[in-house]
Amino acid sequence: MQPSNPKQSFTQDCAFLALTKLIRNKPLSSISVTELTKKAGISRTAFYNNYNSVEDVIAKYFDKCVDNILDSSDCIRGQYIAIRQLVSEYFDFLSSNYDLLKRLNTTGNISVFTMWLKDCFHGKLSFLVKSLGFLSDYEISCCAGMFCAITRDWLASGSDDKSRNVAEGTLFRLLYIYKQAEEKSSVHYVNPRHIGKLPQYNGIGSFTLVDTGETIKVYVLIEHDEVIASSAVITPIPGKEDILKAAANAVCSFIVGKNCVTALSLCSDDVSRELSGLSKEFMYCASIASSAAKNAAIDYYNRLSLARCLIGEEESAASDYNIGI
Repeated sequence: MQPSNPKQSFTQDCAFLALTKLIRNKPLSSISVTELTKKAGISRTAFYNNYNSVEDVIAKYFDKCVDNILDSSDCIRGQYIAIRQLVSEYFDFLSSNYDLLKRLNTTGNISVFTMWLKDCFHGKLSFLVKSLGFLSDYEISCCAGMFCAITRDWLASGSDDKSRNVAEGTLFRLLYIYKQAEEKSSVHYVNPRHIGKLPQYNGIGSFTLVDTGETIKVYVLIEHDEVIASSAVITPIPGKEDILKAAANAVCSFIVGKNCVTALSLCSDDVSRELSGLSKEFMYCASIASSAAKNAAIDYYNRLSLARCLIGEEESAASDYNIGI
């Protein structure tokens, strides 16, 4: 939180300046409140009116840095996040505080920064992290861990331009890949286009999980051995509708435009990849979906064989009577 008055701001500036001088000669964990207040020329009362601990001095300073970046940054425009510019500004922030972060890292106190960053990602920067596709608390913690790991490696490798370019490029690619995967999978979760009975079809297959009764029924329209349309109907159980629906939509989306052989060779991993990964708990949904799609392709071939048999019988009968059909 930004200081609310000049006196508070002055106190925090004094405390931070004193701390940066003290950590040049000793680890942060060895600096006491008494030592810090004496160096800063402030009272213990003034200190505890602003901070909870010595580590909090650094956390509040980083908070102020983030507030200033958010006030001036143009990488955030509504819901649009410019990932490359975001990463660049993050490394600008690291570079401007390199000496402090380097000292924390070499003295084994970098956890002060990493814990602050994690709290920041879950707090004032949560809107930004979620815009990158990290939605749940677990995903946000994962994102913070990724930033922290790359930051530690960069601090260890040096502050030259080459090291920064490698670290910055790595972080950008990881965020971009995750964002692309999130957008791909969100199509199946948020806006599934292949749910419902297909008006015209020539193959239908279903699969039911005996233990729960969860069912996916897949409809396919196939021409010249190519799936040109597909949709599915689900019978879910309460609380797991979203995953089952996403798996059904994903399998239909996957097989459209492909030949029947692809549909027949489907496996649960194919569906999981289409959803950018499923946990073990929900892999059975992918199995139901892939089995239903296989059964739809088999049904198509069965219908085709039956039709050919009927045509063959008619041609044979016509030949007996010397008539054409």
